[in-house]
Amino acid sequence: MPGSDRGPPHTKRSLADQGTVRGESVGPHTEGAAQRLHDPVRTEQGDRDESGTRPPTEGPDDPRKGPAHMTVITSPLPDKERDIAGTALQATLVDLLDLSLVAKQAHWNLYGPRFRSIHLQLDEVVTTARAYADTVAERAAALGVSPDGRAGTVAATSGVPEFSPGWTKDVDAVGALVRAFSAIVERVRERIEQTGPADAVTQDLLIGLTADLEKQSWMFQAEHGG
Repeated sequence: MPGSDRGPPHTKRSLADQGTVRGESVGPHTEGAAQRLHDPVRTEQGDRDESGTRPPTEGPDDPRKGPAHMTVITSPLPDKERDIAGTALQATLVDLLDLSLVAKQAHWNLYGPRFRSIHLQLDEVVTTARAYADTVAERAAALGVSPDGRAGTVAATSGVPEFSPGWTKDVDAVGALVRAFSAIVERVRERIEQTGPADAVTQDLLIGLTADLEKQSWMFQAEHGG
């Protein structure tokens, strides 16, 4: 009509209107079909990424599990033997790292008439423990076992007796090291027995370590007896 401000009727219809015109009901299935029309990544076979492939599902080889769960190194041992040797090496690693920390703590806080000789002797313990810790960790890695020397792991799993904080009299420091060596030697000797049937190379490493630990233990026991 002249003077009317109404424009032409709308020609764009909603999906619901289109369904009604075709005599189709509009419901969840229709809405899902419409979404797939506008989302080529989604198909009836499931969600796919932008390349058209399915995202990986979680499993043993799932990269989303992180580097600690990845098999990077092919082990020369069968799985069972690798696990036995790896467990022994990991336990030995944390004991050695903790021993080096205990010896250094005593080294820093020592006082008494025998300060200098014990101060230097404690540094020998640190050097031995750190060197063997590196050898043990690298043996684990060579077997395809990821070594874990993080502070939290050491604190949670070490078998070394706790060392008291604060200044430490020379005789008390020697006694603490005697107890530390006793605990570690006992644990490592058990692992020698466990690793024998599984991996002679790991067993040989632990035997050599035990010989040096027992030598250090002897020296501190001699100091303690005096």
